[in-house]
Amino acid sequence: MVAGKGNQWRHHEQKTAQALMTGTLNLRTTLKIPPGAEPAQEKMKLNGSLVLDNAASTSTKIQHDVGELSLRGQGQPKNAQIDESQVRSAIESNFTMAGGVIQLPNLKYTVPGAEIDLAGKYGLEGGTLNFRGTARTDATVSKMVGGWKGMLLKPADSIFRKDGAGTLVPIHVNGTEHDSAFGIDFGRIGHTSPQIPGRTQ
Repeated sequence: MVAGKGNQWRHHEQKTAQALMTGTLNLRTTLKIPPGAEPAQEKMKLNGSLVLDNAASTSTKIQHDVGELSLRGQGQPKNAQIDESQVRSAIESNFTMAGGVIQLPNLKYTVPGAEIDLAGKYGLEGGTLNFRGTARTDATVSKMVGGWKGMLLKPADSIFRKDGAGTLVPIHVNGTEHDSAFGIDFGRIGHTSPQIPGRTQ
């Protein structure tokens, strides 16, 4: 679909080209395609905002990871009463696109118990990712892990408990959409901290 400047696009139950996610998408954007011989995706320019509500991944593994993030964020890592496949998330951001690169200055991803705020860019050619931001959870580090391991991590709670969050850590996401790397920016914490909660060596 192509829309002129000032038009609004609304779609429901959208799926990506790889059918990775479903949800309700509200997209507002202006579109400019200047004349020239370059491919359309390289010369088109977009400026707008998007909101994806009630989102779920069609990948069982990804949806499991989303559900686990939500459970840990709520401090319930072993709660078998919650069906992870039913956990829904939301994504919103302003965006611009030019030269085959999408800039997302205020991307917010939320699930019950957790919120991830990122700023960065996505390359359409190759699906490259380059984002930095913060991850915030309702639960403290020790409650995210739970059990005896959580007890050992209680001293770390005071390091990561900031700005009203149970846990607040600076993060980065790099790589490609098919081979992405997520990590904590320890240098931005200013302290050598324990490994990522719930992650084994």
